[in-house]
Amino acid sequence: MGIIEKASVEEAQTLENTVSCFKDVPDSKYSNNSPKIRRVGTIFQQSVMSHDVEGNPHLEWLTINRETAKDLIGKDNISQTPYFSGFCIVPSHTDYREIVGNQINMYHPLPCQPDAGKHPFTDILINRVFGKDAEKFWDYLTILYKYPLHSLPVLCLVSKENHSGKSTVGNLIKDLFGENIGFYGQDDLNSTFNIWIKSLVAVFEEISDTKRALNKIKAASTAQSITLNQKYLPQISYRPFVKVIILSNNEESFIQANEYDIRYWIVRVPPMTKQDFIPDFDNKLRSEAPAVLYTLSTRDIITPCSSRMWFAPEDIATDALEVVRQESRSECAKDILIWAEEVGENFYATLAEIREGIGNRYTLAEIKKALQGELKKTNPQRRYKDRWGNERNGKPYCFLCGEDLPEQLE
Repeated sequence: MGIIEKASVEEAQTLENTVSCFKDVPDSKYSNNSPKIRRVGTIFQQSVMSHDVEGNPHLEWLTINRETAKDLIGKDNISQTPYFSGFCIVPSHTDYREIVGNQINMYHPLPCQPDAGKHPFTDILINRVFGKDAEKFWDYLTILYKYPLHSLPVLCLVSKENHSGKSTVGNLIKDLFGENIGFYGQDDLNSTFNIWIKSLVAVFEEISDTKRALNKIKAASTAQSITLNQKYLPQISYRPFVKVIILSNNEESFIQANEYDIRYWIVRVPPMTKQDFIPDFDNKLRSEAPAVLYTLSTRDIITPCSSRMWFAPEDIATDALEVVRQESRSECAKDILIWAEEVGENFYATLAEIREGIGNRYTLAEIKKALQGELKKTNPQRRYKDRWGNERNGKPYCFLCGEDLPEQLE
């Protein structure tokens, strides 16, 4: 078995004539009908023609052993196999190089080239999914195209309904950036082979074991250097540039986020109606890819670069993000808020009174942590009236009817 590296359709279509990394090899050694073999470091690879489910050809490189290479081209030719010192990952959409120095670039060329034209179906999709934030998503795509090394927020498309268009957005990005986009699952996050980190965009459809998974995603998006570990290939250390998209039917608890988490752009995708259905929509989007790339290559980015992830927190703040933040609160904090709402009036209460009010299910330390850490309540020492009107001394917390985070009573 071996690992397969996919190249572009354009490369595949020219495979019968030549492969660029063989341009300096004498024709006598590699005729048009001979298998194309290259050596990268200590491994040998063979180029093969493969086809996707629609019959479109693409070039793949299959790792083989030395004996197989000898069988294919003859042991007398093995010493003249084109040699490269190793692999590298150098992303670019405007100045792509297949060979960088004497290394094979594992980043893939675009599946098509920019070409001026209209893209009405792409506009329909983006406007329907992102609504008033459609231009921000165009900025997101433009940054991917022009500045592939730049960090971007984790884009989360959520909807309880199926067939809402979440996956279609992932497919759109795949049409634009080709094999540099990957679709992954929880097993890929759990695997020791972290191939997802070499993608320009890694699209995850639902993730479980949320805390552990998000820690891996955060580490990949903030690390200055990371080691790519792939089966049958040598490890590569490089600066990661992967962007992450999460698609989920769980709108409230698919991730854990607090007020300090500013890396998530969460978009609640509206359900699709019968009027929204367009036959053969995916193929229509794919046919518009050259025109969309042309737009990305020529449009100006509207949102100013305001953070390490380009967008400022207020640029990507949404109601859907606030829902996730509230759902991410501890059970203790949630119980305190439910109890305060049931009381239904403005009042003060000490830790002991709150503990009694929520059924003595938590320690005083847990309640204090929830009050001060999550609900941002303070309790300066003062004389106060409890909710029954009795004058008391203590360090109470203030609750205002209908508000989550009150500071003081009027």
